[in-house]
Amino acid sequence: MNLLQDHQPLLKLLINAQFTVIDADLLPLVHSIPFNPGVPTLLVGRNAEKLDSVIKQVRKIYPSTTLVNVQTTSNEIIEVELEKISLRQVIGVLIPELTKGSSMEEFVEIIANLRDPDTGCPWDKEQTFSTLRKHLLEESFEALDAIDQQDTAKMEEEFGDILLMIAMYSQIGQENGSFNIYTVLHRIAQKMIRRHPHIFGTTAVDGVNDVLTNWQKIKEQERKDNGEIEKGVLDGLPRSMPALSQGLELQARAAKVGFDWPNITGVLEKISEEIREIEASETVDEIEGELGDLLFVLVNYARWKNIDPEVALHRTNSKFRARFKYIEQQLRLKKMKFEDVGLAELDALWNEAKARSS
Repeated sequence: MNLLQDHQPLLKLLINAQFTVIDADLLPLVHSIPFNPGVPTLLVGRNAEKLDSVIKQVRKIYPSTTLVNVQTTSNEIIEVELEKISLRQVIGVLIPELTKGSSMEEFVEIIANLRDPDTGCPWDKEQTFSTLRKHLLEESFEALDAIDQQDTAKMEEEFGDILLMIAMYSQIGQENGSFNIYTVLHRIAQKMIRRHPHIFGTTAVDGVNDVLTNWQKIKEQERKDNGEIEKGVLDGLPRSMPALSQGLELQARAAKVGFDWPNITGVLEKISEEIREIEASETVDEIEGELGDLLFVLVNYARWKNIDPEVALHRTNSKFRARFKYIEQQLRLKKMKFEDVGLAELDALWNEAKARSS
């Protein structure tokens, strides 16, 4: 009560409003805003360093021109822009809500509302773990497209769609009593703390390799603590992972325990061998099997060259898409369709497209 009594001048501005009170003196130095930006927040404290720690994070999220009310040690209330706050002789800052709908709590409420058995959305109420799977995959691929295009506005949108999927899954989990958004958050938070003892504990590391080695040891210990049967080198890799990426990871894991070619010459010889076996194949089943073998050894070659085959193929797909689109555009300009031209003319347009993109 003394804490609130000391800040009556600021509290008068919050009559009939939902708000949060944060005592900076009780916090460690923070790396993100420690409150819900969807409601006004009364930030108080006598420790200028800790107050400044919070305000620095607020400035990363809120517009610099956001008007805040500052309470000085003489109980004077001053309205200033966020970027102009000087925390000397300041004991309280009233920070307005960022925007409606900008907090996890509000978002969780929206999803719960959509799933309400009586008043919810018919489509959202019908969703299950299984029916949402295709949407989770689609949203993930759309987010990857946005990343590849370095389109930050699109990233913001697509990451929101992925968060929607997580919130929907968590709401379904809450309804059937298996888990909820808060247990999901708790589990991943504890995992990050546990697997980063060099940040949250006293373990010393010397570079990335030490971090990865410790990470693997901690994972193995977690499995033992959970009573899990000791897993093989290749266990735990998702079978639904894209085939090229899965092949790359399978080979990388095998190589870590010494199951690998001594040099890249063996890989190149294997590529030639697989091509010959494709040429000798007769049935569809044989061709499919040999083609898979060829793709697998091509992935191995990419690993030896430190190339992600998924990225390489994606790059070629994008190149093909752009060149084919150029052919379509040229045909439209000539008021022609594909069936109106022969392969030789299409090939000439393809070469034009190649020359333009080279």
